[in-house]
Amino acid sequence: MSDGLPTDEQLARIERGVRSRIDRRARVARRVAGASAAVLVVAGGVALLLPLRIGGFTTGTSAGGGSSAARTVAVVCHDGGVVRARAAEAGLPGTAIAACERALGRPAPAGASAAADGASGAPSALRTAPVPRVCTTEAGVVHVWLDGRGCPALGVRPQR
Repeated sequence: MSDGLPTDEQLARIERGVRSRIDRRARVARRVAGASAAVLVVAGGVALLLPLRIGGFTTGTSAGGGSSAARTVAVVCHDGGVVRARAAEAGLPGTAIAACERALGRPAPAGASAAADGASGAPSALRTAPVPRVCTTEAGVVHVWLDGRGCPALGVRPQR
């Protein structure tokens, strides 16, 4: 007599049913976790590579000789013609002027820093040389006129 209790066969069937539901839920959880991990890996890859793809970051060399990432900006150099260059954003406008001088193949004057500081003994030609004009567009492109002209013609604002 069973007195309303399930038989061994019924208990085994109930156990198999419960076990199959537990296994099914575990499989679904593993699939969801795997898909989530795949999405995170793809999103992380995009987040890491997108700045490199759009050119926002370039690898430069620090003063210590090691490699570091430095934010750069596009520079358009005007001196009779137009030459494009890249300059470190950290030292604007000086880095933009230096980038244009390099792009145009001009060596920086030896006494330029002394003349800019107003130090005595600087050659008079450096005192009368045109002061480069640096301006920035709304898109963040820096324009440099080494002869001191520019800015208003393109509707850009002066770089401070």
